[in-house]
Amino acid sequence: MNPKPAPKAEFKELSPTTCMVAVAVPPEIFKRKMEDVYKSLSHDVSIPGFRPGKAPKNVLNRHFGIKAILHETYEGVIQDTLWPALKDKEFMVVGQPRIDHDEWKDGEDFQYTAKLEIVPPVPEVDYKELKVSLPEHEMTGELVDNELRRISVSLGESTDIKDRPAQNDDFLLIVFSGEVPEMMVESLDGEVPWQFPEQQIEIELGKGKSIAGLDPHLEGMTLEEIKDFDLTLPDDFSDPRVRGKTLKAKVRVVGIKAVNPVELTDELIKEKFSEQGMESVASMRERIEQEIKNSWEKLDSQVSVDQVEAYLGRTYDFPLPEGLIRARYVDILDRSLDSLKKEGTDIDDLMKEGSEMGLKIRKRARYQAERLVKMDLLIREIARKESIKVANDEVANYLMMLSMRQGLSEKDMRTLMQDAQFLENTRQELLHRKITHFLLDKVEIDRKPEDEFRLMMEQSREEREGFEKAYIDIADDPQTVMEHDYFDVPEADDNSSAGDIETGEDLNESE
Repeated sequence: MNPKPAPKAEFKELSPTTCMVAVAVPPEIFKRKMEDVYKSLSHDVSIPGFRPGKAPKNVLNRHFGIKAILHETYEGVIQDTLWPALKDKEFMVVGQPRIDHDEWKDGEDFQYTAKLEIVPPVPEVDYKELKVSLPEHEMTGELVDNELRRISVSLGESTDIKDRPAQNDDFLLIVFSGEVPEMMVESLDGEVPWQFPEQQIEIELGKGKSIAGLDPHLEGMTLEEIKDFDLTLPDDFSDPRVRGKTLKAKVRVVGIKAVNPVELTDELIKEKFSEQGMESVASMRERIEQEIKNSWEKLDSQVSVDQVEAYLGRTYDFPLPEGLIRARYVDILDRSLDSLKKEGTDIDDLMKEGSEMGLKIRKRARYQAERLVKMDLLIREIARKESIKVANDEVANYLMMLSMRQGLSEKDMRTLMQDAQFLENTRQELLHRKITHFLLDKVEIDRKPEDEFRLMMEQSREEREGFEKAYIDIADDPQTVMEHDYFDVPEADDNSSAGDIETGEDLNESE
């Protein structure tokens, strides 16, 4: 008994992220698919003089054209044979394959090749090496007292001041801005002095809670007064690049209030906060302490996530599928340009050839895209190894909570539930959260004094900025990269290290 004819496939690795499969489909299989096409067209199209399904092939050929019928047959045969040939492969295919085929000749195999972008093997993460550094936290009476004072001030009586200068204990609302001329930084307009962007700040004058050295400049100012002055930035200023440097500051007073804080008593707290579970000064202090601890936990969690992801990104190196990078790049660049456009930037001018800043923006987007793709693939590999999944009911429950928080209508909710891409993105977001929690349970924590921790974080930031700058300095323009077909890689020869990936039968094997 002759074996039933079957497609034959030969696989070849072209690069760590691309492979090719050559498929030969016996003429019997091709003809069966062609018969299916004729039947479908005959039933679906009304041709004068023929009942549905009864039009002969020669009439269908004249009506549709033999090229169109062959084209539909090609698509059907490829769909029916390519994915079954890949079902036993251990790699994951990215995007759509690029198909090339010859014209079919009656009595011969239909031969086609499909170039595929694939996810290469992702390194296994060694959880024992996961370490994070966090600041030491100390609950002090001063922390709680400061919050109690804020509450007493918010409950106190306030009076708008318009007829006298500001004095200690007044609350000032100011518009503050400035620049450090000796520190030049990059911007859309080229190099400009470091800026403290204009923003509104509320200050309790004389308490030293704002930027060190600022209060004395504000004392005695009147409503709507504008003042320019030099301010030496303190050694603990948030941006280490300008610590100790002179800020050319500008301030405008837009509000002055005299506030008479209330005395917090058990009776007052019970009256104002009993619905929140606080009925005494002691219970309020407990609540404040717990809220401070919660804020610490939240901060520690975010810092831990940042450190773990930074460690994974610099420790595990492997080829990245270009198609995934490009999709991420386009999304990041579009969002960046939309944001700049809302700020009034001429996007068309920025993206013109020769715009140095536009080139840097594109390179930064590409850099971020590569980092995110690497993290996504590491997350997927950890999920696969640990059998961590996101169930459908988890997605549904999350979307229900999202709907309640954002006040979505039932119609809007149904629309989201029918959006396959939105559901998949939600699933990936939830999976990322699960893996993040899994990794944080594995980390070794090293607590450091606040000053030492802050110095470490500054060094880490400088290191990250150095990596990005080095990338931008040597990377090609992403737009130029995207003009090239990432499938267009040299095919591995018989002596290459890539070799052939054999599955099924060889094309040259006799039937």
